[in-house]
Amino acid sequence: MSAKRVMRNLTRYIEEKLGLKVNMTKSKVDRPSGLKYLGFGFYYDTKAHQFKAKPHAKPVAKFKARMKRLTCRSWGVSNSYKVQKLNELIRG
Repeated sequence: MSAKRVMRNLTRYIEEKLGLKVNMTKSKVDRPSGLKYLGFGFYYDTKAHQFKAKPHAKPVAKFKARMKRLTCRSWGVSNSYKVQKLNELIRG
């Protein structure tokens, strides 16, 4: 399969020319729709005829849960502290 050949060549180039170590347990050849990378999943947009990225469901759910916890009315802190914590969460 040509994709596996390209993977071998890229791995060899990264390790020999760039001096980096490739983690083969994390590296794989797959369709973009089957990948999750840095919190993003990929889907095929039929109108644009290309793959696009969107946030994966787990990180979105985690973010929403943290937002809900920080905006809880029963949390007995000042509004300025809440705004500070929300800004930290949103900015990363």
